[in-house]
Amino acid sequence: MTALVSYARPLAWRLVEQGLRHIGGRRDRVWARRAYEEAQRREAEDQENPGSPLDSPLQREIAVIALREGSSPLEDPFIALALVSRKEALQYGSAQTLAFQAGDLRGALPLWSERTERALARGEFALAVRQLAYIARLHAALGELEAAQECTECASRLAGRLSEGSYAYFNLAAARADLALVRGAGLEPLLSLGESFLARAAPDQAYGRADLWAYMAYGYAWAGRVGPALEALPHVVPAVERAPGWANNYTRVIHLAVETLWLLERFNHLDLLEHNLREKTLAPDFRYPHADARLSLARICALQGRHDEAVEWFAKAREVLEEQGARPLRAITHYDEALMYVRRNAPGDRDRAAPLREQALAGFRGIGMPGWQQRALDHLGSGR
Repeated sequence: MTALVSYARPLAWRLVEQGLRHIGGRRDRVWARRAYEEAQRREAEDQENPGSPLDSPLQREIAVIALREGSSPLEDPFIALALVSRKEALQYGSAQTLAFQAGDLRGALPLWSERTERALARGEFALAVRQLAYIARLHAALGELEAAQECTECASRLAGRLSEGSYAYFNLAAARADLALVRGAGLEPLLSLGESFLARAAPDQAYGRADLWAYMAYGYAWAGRVGPALEALPHVVPAVERAPGWANNYTRVIHLAVETLWLLERFNHLDLLEHNLREKTLAPDFRYPHADARLSLARICALQGRHDEAVEWFAKAREVLEEQGARPLRAITHYDEALMYVRRNAPGDRDRAAPLREQALAGFRGIGMPGWQQRALDHLGSGR
């Protein structure tokens, strides 16, 4: 994939302005869809925007109408509703809210599959690419990597019919990135793509940058490039601090920021990250594919030497990930707890780490996570 993605859609936004004038005082699903585009325009053109959707009275009004109207009229992969909790996301019940706010990986799959079939039947290839990318990401989070790869390849073939500026290319890149995260391999080409986009993006393309910077920080950390990883993090922190927990990708952004520090064994911004994690992700229980607030909190506690607390959060993370069917992240949770003991290296810690190491390795081998398998062998030693 060589195309760069434009977050901004200025031509569409001109039409939105006209549409809102014609709608006037109506407050229904048609107004809500147009108003959401208007909110995106304001945020993308705001030079102080941290690279993420922000809370506002307009966003709240859109959410109220969406909940009143039901999921079908407003269901759209671009919409991020200002919902207050995972419970409300489940109540709304769109594929978007189920996957990216409620973390219902299995529940979202048939909804997107149905929408993909309809899009293909109508020749709506950009929509089909976006939805195939979402399906691929859910399969990856479930550890179904062959299905994820198949969907990604299908989306890539369809993307050849689209212009290089299509937003669908961004969704396709996200699917490839998620596969690389799960496998622990193949991040380098995506880092190059991200660097190219950031170098060429226009000033009014701030919308969504925090998500990309979070991926970049994590990718650099995974590759052992400490300097670039720590330089990327300050581009993420303003969004963590200012954006609401319901914002598009917020749960993933803060998860990747914490994981970057976990990989590097650094303490930058940890207090800020913990405060926002507890308030905006853990309290409303927002969930996301291949991300979990409990695991992030366990990592923060372990970094700060709060090991007993970390053990409790690792256990809670395993429960939720088992419920979701999120096998890759559950295996990583075993690895991370074992790594905590190896790093601490107190009496008895090697014995505590050994069964966790074996569980992690069994998961990595069974799912097909070669990069993680090698990392476990390198960092956890030979066990007992």
